[in-house]
Amino acid sequence: MLVPFLIMLREGLEAALIVGIVANYLHHTGRRALLPAVLLGILLAVALSLLAGAGLQWAAAEFPQKQQELFEGGVGLIAVGVLTGMVFWMRNAAAAVKRGLESSVEHAVARGMGGWALVGMVFLAVAREGLESVFFLLAVFQQSQDWQVPVGALAGILLSVVLGWGIYAGGLRLNLRRFFRYTGLFVLVVAAGLLAGSLRKFHEAGVWNIGQQVLFDMGDVLPMDSPLGTVLSGVLGYQSAPVLSEGLVYAGYLAVALFLFLRPARSAAAPLRAASPAAAEPAAAGAVAEAPVAPAQPAWRPWILLATLLVLASGAAFYAATLAARARPVTPQGTQVTITIAGRECSPNTVEVPAGLTTFTIINQTQRALEWEILDGVMVVDERENIAPGFTQTLRTRLKPGTYEMTCGLLSNPRGTLVVLPSEASRAAAARPELLQYVGMLAEYQVFQRLSLRLAQRELAAAQTALAAGDLAAALQSAAQARAAYARLRPLAGQFAVAETELEPAAGSGSGFAGWIASLERARAGTLAAREQAADQAQVLQQALASLQAMQDELALAPAPLVHGTVADLRAQAGLAEDPAEWVVLQGAFEGAQRVAALLLPLLAEAEPEQGVALKSAFEAAAASLCAQPQCRGIRAEAPDASARSLTAGLLQVAAEQLAKAANALGLEEKQP
Repeated sequence: MLVPFLIMLREGLEAALIVGIVANYLHHTGRRALLPAVLLGILLAVALSLLAGAGLQWAAAEFPQKQQELFEGGVGLIAVGVLTGMVFWMRNAAAAVKRGLESSVEHAVARGMGGWALVGMVFLAVAREGLESVFFLLAVFQQSQDWQVPVGALAGILLSVVLGWGIYAGGLRLNLRRFFRYTGLFVLVVAAGLLAGSLRKFHEAGVWNIGQQVLFDMGDVLPMDSPLGTVLSGVLGYQSAPVLSEGLVYAGYLAVALFLFLRPARSAAAPLRAASPAAAEPAAAGAVAEAPVAPAQPAWRPWILLATLLVLASGAAFYAATLAARARPVTPQGTQVTITIAGRECSPNTVEVPAGLTTFTIINQTQRALEWEILDGVMVVDERENIAPGFTQTLRTRLKPGTYEMTCGLLSNPRGTLVVLPSEASRAAAARPELLQYVGMLAEYQVFQRLSLRLAQRELAAAQTALAAGDLAAALQSAAQARAAYARLRPLAGQFAVAETELEPAAGSGSGFAGWIASLERARAGTLAAREQAADQAQVLQQALASLQAMQDELALAPAPLVHGTVADLRAQAGLAEDPAEWVVLQGAFEGAQRVAALLLPLLAEAEPEQGVALKSAFEAAAASLCAQPQCRGIRAEAPDASARSLTAGLLQVAAEQLAKAANALGLEEKQP
């Protein structure tokens, strides 16, 4: 009975502390009309927590641990911001105590939070602890066969509520100057603990893994589940085994906040000297002048009544779901592993499981409440918290192949080893990445597409400038670069519609890039008419590129069409590699294909490493053949000899085949027309 009592006291005390201080703050600043908003926020948070517990039981599901930790960490940061802002408002208001608080309160009402914003803040603060409390109560109510353990848990909640009320009521007896002075210092210490606790939650969610070296371990001297440890943890954020980053954040926040809070408030000196005795007397006695009329607030009574009914309904649903969960037969999912923690180690201490879904059943046979974690280095892969003595918790998680550690009670205890072996299912899953994993690849390719289009426009403009200046050699060089830049986007050519017919029409049409370059060649031979024709064609090309730029946001990018379009284009280019006239286009198209292959390599490294190596080697060989010089850069306008072109054609074909194999390895199936 004692351990569940202390666990629920610890979970409830932090929320009660914040709510009590906020309520006291509202009372002392003449905003008592907003106190019902505090109650409404509490009721809504309780209802949400109970509904979440009931829903999870009806669905026989679990609330993802990492999402829970992220939620709690984010709400903790909000609470730190609100409490810190309150403290420094108190500091500024305390400097004006001798001349009354009328103007200060008016300023606070005008710029402070409204009623519904206050409801939201209290709701988040209570829901942060409420959700975690409900998940503990799920195990208690489902496993306990007597009344003592559930009653102990509920008693812990009730005591935290009483303590929160005590914080509120006790603060009312302080006059304003003492209230601001003592409460301000206390709240800063509380906020420091919240900030360090939020960092810990982010670590358990897997988003913060820096500075996880344990500074000291007092788990044997002052455990967190002892009565004193419970109070210190709930009030001051005490941790029996803090890590380096938490200690630095805690100490750094306190150092800066206390310095700013304790330094003299120079701006308030003049008003204090000018205060009249009549204004000073009421303030010294702790009285508050009548505050200005605040903006109209909602009628809170109907909302509170509705929230109360919602809490009752949620409680009934939670109870009914608990009874249903007790009667429901347990259906095993995935690999089943039972971990018993007794003494200072796990039993078994070394576990091997196949990759994929695994259900761990953790049995706590110690005399202490504990949490069980799966660690990858310092990163928390998954965990279960608040496992009471004699109780069992289950954890369903999907694990990738690798070697992990298991915590077995205290952090100072020896850790167990969890080996996850590759399986056919894991290989198949890795070989078919989810669509979400392609988001980064497609985003990078979209940037490449935009840059290639701008490069084509830039080189085309440079060719026009050179043509107007009579420098036809420079115009031809820029024209080749512009055509190669556009050729990078050949896998998307099917989506270009009209723009494609004007940029790369059928061979022999005399228009597009090919016709324009032919006109430049004739102009170089001295044909004035060809020079004028080249200038007109350049204008048409520039307009087509501008049209393509306007439609680039509408181009559909999907991994399978992009990769298979690249394969098809590479095969086509391999067939044309021996034609010197196509050499510039071939180089640009290969650059585009090379970018697609490079973006697939990170996915292949996890799914099919050998195929990734083969793909990389094939493209490196083709690139070396196209370049034909060590570390050469840019587009070569002159084609190499016939034997070199023939070699390049073969290497391009190999690269195309390896890219097709990579697409198949990743499960990117080509849609048949």
